Amino acid sequence: MKPPGGIEKTNHQDSPYFPIFPMNLISCWIALDDVNEENGCLKCIPGSHKWGALPHTEKWMVGDREDMCIPKDQIGDKEEVSIHLTAGNASFHHSLLVHRSGPNNTSHSRRGWAIHYMSAKSKWNDINKQKPFFEQIKGKNYEGCV
Repeated sequence: MKPPGGIEKTNHQDSPYFPIFPMNLISCWIALDDVNEENGCLKCIPGSHKWGALPHTEKWMVGDREDMCIPKDQIGDKEEVSIHLTAGNASFHHSLLVHRSGPNNTSHSRRGWAIHYMSAKSKWNDINKQKPFFEQIKGKNYEGCV
């Protein structure tokens, strides 16, 4: 959800936010509204998923909440591609793809629904947080895995 006047989401990868190993998930983002430059479309760096997990060590404030993002010197001047979608369309990307979204400069909300898919062999690897329930839609459930 990016309301009117919503701020940008800086460069990041999805996997470093999830304590799942291996970092090999697929993110699906379904547009509930048309998405373009004006309302903060996704911008990604093609092929960046091959770089592995990058440090998310640069502080970025979202109102009162502190978030972390990839330092600009880790990315350099790599060319981005903007992903424009019409409502009902979806984009899929690897969870290590470097991506961001711009601000919403319109008077309407930019809404979407994110879903993340992982292998049945994936493992929860955060001993400090309780593992949430993950719906298994296909595959064999391996002992110790999510």
